[in-house]
Order: sequence, then structure tokens, then C-alpha cells
Amino acid sequence: MTKNAAKDFGAIEADYDFFIATTDEAERGLDAFSPYIDEAGEARQSIRMLDFGCGGGDFSAKFLTQADWSPDRLTLSLVEPVEGQRIHAADLLQRFADKPIAHWPALPETGATPFDLILSNHVLYYVPDLEVTLKQLIAALAPDGLMLIALAGRTNSLIRFWDYAFDAMGKAIPYHLSEDLDQTLARLGIAHDRETVAYSMRFPDTRENRMKILRFALADHLSELPTQPLLDLFDDWVKGDQIDTRTVFSHYIIRATNL
Repeated sequence: MTKNAAKDFGAIEADYDFFIATTDEAERGLDAFSPYIDEAGEARQSIRMLDFGCGGGDFSAKFLTQADWSPDRLTLSLVEPVEGQRIHAADLLQRFADKPIAHWPALPETGATPFDLILSNHVLYYVPDLEVTLKQLIAALAPDGLMLIALAGRTNSLIRFWDYAFDAMGKAIPYHLSEDLDQTLARLGIAHDRETVAYSMRFPDTRENRMKILRFALADHLSELPTQPLLDLFDDWVKGDQIDTRTVFSHYIIRATNL
């Protein structure tokens, strides 16, 4: 499934940081991933891990802190198209691995080591072709490897901004949702488990704070729309002087032994 899914996070870095600071998405996701962290490390003397779409490495740092693997066990590789973020992530995460961290703007077609663990945390929204990317990741799994994917769909509160905005522009949502991943996994016959993860977002209710979330959600598309109707979408979440919403995303667990 091909979509025009590029999104420039460099231009909205401060707004993304605001979102991260006002939500427990990462913490709840990490809690839900915990059993699979143990599974990935169990009975392996060495662990070859790929973080596909690592960003600046913040979530991976939390993930690896929780894993608490000895640095001599871990061989870590990163894929991140934004060079500055990729270099920052490699520097940030080097303390978790004795070997130098390999990092690329895209997964190499050949030469990458098969991975015991592939992590893709809220990244597949933005790949150009979901099916091609998924096939590449499956091919990169070791015979007993494990892939962990986090992705939100239309049950997620923030997706309402995409639904409203792109409908107003007369366009389909240009990003992949969990519903798209469900269809792609079914079409490819990829066995998997799926779990629902609940999290919250809470921040002081000001116009500027609402705008920060809109800029994070819509990036450069925001300039194509009148902002007041989008700002009004927050009204359902007002609790006193706060914006407070509870919502969900999905975890997908793919084991190479089931493929």
C-alpha cells in the first residue's frame, strides 16, 4: 500500500517534544512491551537488534534501560531517514552496546545482519509503501526473531485531526493506520498477535497548547486549513482548565517461528 506519507519532524520538533511531555504514551507502551523484552533476551547469549525509525533514540533508550542487557550481548542497528536525529540516536544509545552502532537512512537491501529483535515504535505511519516495508522487515528477521510494532488507528483520539483535516481538503489520509497494517498483514498471510494499549494526554488548556498538538499532528498540512474548527475539536476533552483525554493504540507481535 503506497501513500504520500512523508512528514518533516524537524520543523515540528518543539511541538513533538510538547506532545511527549504531556502524554504517558511511551511509558504505557513500554509497560506493554515488557514481556517481549524478556522473550527477546531469553536464552540468547547475543542479541542483534534493529530500531526501525529510531528518531532521536529516546524511546529506545527507555526500552534498553528496561531490558538491562549487558552491553557485550547487544549489537544495535538503527534506521532513521533524518540524519541529525540518527546521529544523535547513535550517540545516545552507544552506552548500551560495546560494538559501534550501525545506522542507515534506510534498511540496506543486502549486507544487514539478520536481527533477533526488530522494534518499530509509531513509525510505520510515514513509510511510503507499507507492504514493501513490511516485507523488508520480515526478510531481515532471524529464523527465531521477534518483531514489535506500535501503531495507532481510528480509535485513537489524535487521528480525529487527520480525519477532519484531510476530509476538509478532499484527500485521503496520506499516512498508514493500524487498519492499513491489519489489511496488509492479512493480505500477506503474516501470523501475529495484537494487543490494545491505553494511554492518556493531559495539558493546560490554552490556545497555544492546542496549536502545538495540531502542528505535531498535521505538520505542514495545517497551513492549508482554517484553524478554528480544528481547535474546536479539543472541546470534548476539556476538564476544568485542562485538556484531558484517554485513548489507545495497538501493539503487533510477529514471531519468525510462526511465519
